[in-house]
Amino acid sequence: MPAAHCPPLLAAAALALGASAQSVRPTLEATPVAQLRVIYLECARQSEVERLPIEVLAYCSEAADVLREREFGGSLDAQVAWWRSEKARHQPTPAALPRRPSEILRR
Repeated sequence: MPAAHCPPLLAAAALALGASAQSVRPTLEATPVAQLRVIYLECARQSEVERLPIEVLAYCSEAADVLREREFGGSLDAQVAWWRSEKARHQPTPAALPRRPSEILRR
């Protein structure tokens, strides 16, 4: 899949950095934690809906590693718990979901 199908944030970052671990890591280590969180959540969201190109996967993997080290003290359990809470927080409530297909068109 071409990188053009990825969200601009992920595709541009991966392509601009060359997506090798050596070139991505120092840049991500200098990235504010708040931005790493955004990157991580976007990677997770996008990977649920489409197959990401290898260079984007490499970028997302490095971003996840840096976030885990800096924000969660290296704890994968803590990172996954945070991700689950963020995912649940951003899920639409049943009342917000359309009840019939025609309601989708009116939004």
